[in-house]
Amino acid sequence: MRRSLLLGVMLLPLAACDLAPDYTMPEIFKPAAFKEDVGVEAVTVEPASDGKWKRVDDKAHIEEFAWWRMFDDAKLDALMERAMRDHPTLDIAIARVTAARSVVDSRTGDLYPSIGVGIGPERTRQSPAAQEPNLPPGTSPNVKPYTLYKANGTITYDLDLFGQTRGRVRAAEKDTEAEQNNYRAARLGLQAELAQTYFRVAALRAEDKILKDTLATRDKSLELTRQKHAVGAADTLVLSSAEAEQAAVKADATAVAQSLAVAEHALATLVGVAPSELNAETTDLAKAPPTIPAGMPSSLLERRPDIKQAVALIGAANERIGVARGGYFPDISLSAMGGFVSGDVSDLFKWSNRTWMIGPLAGTMLTQPIFEGGKIAAAKAQTRADFESAVATYKQSVLTAFREVEDQLSGIRNVNEQDKAVEEGLAAATRAHDVASERFKVGYSSHLEFLDAERSLLAAERSKIQVRGNQYITTVQLVKALGGSWDAPRQPEVTAPIQAPKEAPKDAPKEAPADEAKPVNSPAAEPKADEKLPPETLPEPTAQGAGDEPKPHSDGVFGEWLDKLTGDTQ
Repeated sequence: MRRSLLLGVMLLPLAACDLAPDYTMPEIFKPAAFKEDVGVEAVTVEPASDGKWKRVDDKAHIEEFAWWRMFDDAKLDALMERAMRDHPTLDIAIARVTAARSVVDSRTGDLYPSIGVGIGPERTRQSPAAQEPNLPPGTSPNVKPYTLYKANGTITYDLDLFGQTRGRVRAAEKDTEAEQNNYRAARLGLQAELAQTYFRVAALRAEDKILKDTLATRDKSLELTRQKHAVGAADTLVLSSAEAEQAAVKADATAVAQSLAVAEHALATLVGVAPSELNAETTDLAKAPPTIPAGMPSSLLERRPDIKQAVALIGAANERIGVARGGYFPDISLSAMGGFVSGDVSDLFKWSNRTWMIGPLAGTMLTQPIFEGGKIAAAKAQTRADFESAVATYKQSVLTAFREVEDQLSGIRNVNEQDKAVEEGLAAATRAHDVASERFKVGYSSHLEFLDAERSLLAAERSKIQVRGNQYITTVQLVKALGGSWDAPRQPEVTAPIQAPKEAPKDAPKEAPADEAKPVNSPAAEPKADEKLPPETLPEPTAQGAGDEPKPHSDGVFGEWLDKLTGDTQ
């Protein structure tokens, strides 16, 4: 027993071995600023000059904020708060986060000994050749079956010599980080979709009001024209034109009313209620949306949930490489059993009936794979492929993020130019309508000219409302593409490109830097107390250096031997 315990103590320091390779984040050219920058205000942080993607200062790393409050719309705020509380999409994402955390707890449990107790009878018939020291008195093994009563306690411990169990724990932690960011992506997507639908409803309601007001005016004008036609004061062409204009406006009003109904139904669904349960008011879109600041650094994209999720998945895939590599090395299991065995239940706990065993309950203490038919190599190849897939997904996420931001910046520039043109057109159509109305009243112009001026004014008013709605919607799409805000970091401490220092052993306790602080949140952008959030917040994934291939973790003579054995030489 002493020798077994001594062997276990001697092997414990070796359990710090870690077979997961050091990995570096892939090098991707990331411009310091965006091509389609259309802002008019300078930000406080200068963009990087060397074309590298800079890390956002941790002190200003905004993680939780209510970006929609930049629109200063209390009605939108109320709908957002209700959606964050009631929408089932977030319940699904939170359940996935909870499940991922449960996997971490389960994997962590494998790091500790398993202790169990048991008690019960055992009915046995032994062969005449068997020897059983605890047979009841007068019982012969070849005569009849007999009953033994046992009460045992067992302890088993898998000595994680090559870090496979701890690698599974770290992989599960990275998976949980990925699920956490998947939740944030789902939340941001829901918020953006709700805001876009809200402003679409507001624009359609304004357009619907214009058409209804116009239709009421046209109805009066048509009735007057019909009276004039009845007494011969207006010819058939004027009457037919007035009826045609009135029918066209009615058709447009019906189409807009249908679009408005669909949008209102969608808004209710995004809030998390049935359409019949929501009768939400909206803003009138009288003012322009917030102005986009100029000089936004590309580092803002680092807080996009999909990019952070991709980084976490790279880390998880890397840890699984180490787990697969551990299949080449021995598995050592320590176990012990002690208790009582008796043929009479009344004598079960007598000290003379005690029994114990030190050693594996089944099999051997040390198991070294010799031939597995290529299963270990196949598992390692699979983890390598999963790692490469995760890296490719990260690259694709970064490229997609830049494309989406550039698309929305370009869209904002174009819609702003369109707004200026529509504003000029509306002013001209208003003047033309006023002139045509005065000329028509005094008989200087025909009724057809007056109808044409009214048609132009209506089209200009509708275009103005539609463009204003598109301005708001495009602004929301830009906020989503940027990961939730265009606010620049508050501290200009953006120094080196993403480059990892030498890592400490993964089992060593990690000390937080002295200057590390919690994320800084703008008071005007804090989420409401009842906003739905996961039960806890995990640490953010840490992006590491730039490179192409994962490098072997070990060094020295043992490391060279280990790398040759597992096929990780470079």
